[in-house]
Amino acid sequence: RAYPKPSQTIAEIVSENENFSTLLAALEAAGLTGVFTEPGRYTVFAPTNAAFEKVPSSDLNALLGDKEGLTAVLTRHVLPKLKPADAFFFGPNKVKTLNGEKITVSRYWRQLNVNSSAGAAFVEMQDIRATNGIIHVIDAVI
Repeated sequence: RAYPKPSQTIAEIVSENENFSTLLAALEAAGLTGVFTEPGRYTVFAPTNAAFEKVPSSDLNALLGDKEGLTAVLTRHVLPKLKPADAFFFGPNKVKTLNGEKITVSRYWRQLNVNSSAGAAFVEMQDIRATNGIIHVIDAVI
């Protein structure tokens, strides 16, 4: 497929989309926004605000105040390589995240699901291309 060349970084896409305002706040609290402005080849499973709303507010507030724990959760959502949806094999795919944890991305036709030790999510939108990677939008925090 021929895609137009992306013009924004992952950080720019997240910061300009109001559906990612909670994710942006979490990235800023963890000091990770700089990672996604730099050159690289990342795959980000990006939870929407609606995904964060599924987390009890007391748990979310505690997590936002715990930089180490927050960093572990956020880096669980990132692969250190570029993986568009069609790069996953049909069925379950075990992949290593930026923090070294293994998660499972399952592909069934055009549908992707993501499972980690902390939870499961459905990929609502695939292959948002950035200059330094790709974003898959998910409906839950994993």
